[in-house]
Amino acid sequence: MKRLKILILKHEHIGDYILSLPAIKVLRKNFPRAELNISLRGINKSLAEATPEIDNIILYSDTLSVKGTFPLTNKFFLYLNYLILLLKQIPHLKKIRGFIKARNLENYDIIIWLSQKRVGEIYLTLLKAKKKISGRGFRMKNLNESDILLKVVKQICKNNGKPSVSLKDFDISHKDKKFAGDILKKEKLKDENFVVFHIITESKERAWQGEKWIKIVQFIKKDLPNYKVVFIGSKEDHSKIEKILGNEKIINLAGKTNLIQTMLLIDKAKLFVGLDSGPMHLASLTKTPIVALFEKIKVGNFHPNRKENTFILEKNEIKDISLKDVQTKMGDILNE
Repeated sequence: MKRLKILILKHEHIGDYILSLPAIKVLRKNFPRAELNISLRGINKSLAEATPEIDNIILYSDTLSVKGTFPLTNKFFLYLNYLILLLKQIPHLKKIRGFIKARNLENYDIIIWLSQKRVGEIYLTLLKAKKKISGRGFRMKNLNESDILLKVVKQICKNNGKPSVSLKDFDISHKDKKFAGDILKKEKLKDENFVVFHIITESKERAWQGEKWIKIVQFIKKDLPNYKVVFIGSKEDHSKIEKILGNEKIINLAGKTNLIQTMLLIDKAKLFVGLDSGPMHLASLTKTPIVALFEKIKVGNFHPNRKENTFILEKNEIKDISLKDVQTKMGDILNE
């Protein structure tokens, strides 16, 4: 009997991939014998390689990705961005067709655009399959992104509830475990004697002022001197962190670990503090408590799946979250 072939298209960021994991689990449970492949960005490769439900990974070229122009401050700009994104994709159609042909993406029984973004319509139009499903039309106010994506896959799946996902569910290689262990040893980071921070974001709306991060580091050194301070991020973030924190003595691991190794490091920390970002969602897969800084409008859709030991500080604008509130919440956890 011919094996059913399913292709998931997930061309988004770290947090988006993590929030899609419950839906991917449900797909595998409903189609245990199917070949379940995923097309995604290179940034998520290490996570996908450790996701046991996935059979094969097809790397999506970031050169095919385009961004909107206007801030998403209201519905007018939101829909204007969608229009601009579609228009910007037109010159990429030839490249997209080439990507589809080169990766042999036309030989699938089911294709799933596991996202609510409109640009997916281009791929679903160009790709051939017996069945195509999309996240378009599933946006619901204050419903978490992972719950929305579960509704998407339940178009072809039985209702299996919402499975939990954590660090223990990943197939982590010996190489990644050793690499993370070597960093812990080199930097003299023992279980729960350090705090992990993620402070860099491409989005101005999600950023917190640099001088506040400096004061947070100084607060730990003065009031909580038993804890070391570790910063994580991408290779590009490394110099940005150095610039923000100046001469403050920290351990800057930005760009030195892949996502799985980063998650292993966070799991050993006493606390994770960060913005609404991919690393914050990575932290939600561990046992480590989280203090997350959010725009109020984003909490409903993008709060992490894990509710236990997850403390969300929210304001209409992240920059308005007070230094005192962050210090107080950190102190409550670190002084336990």
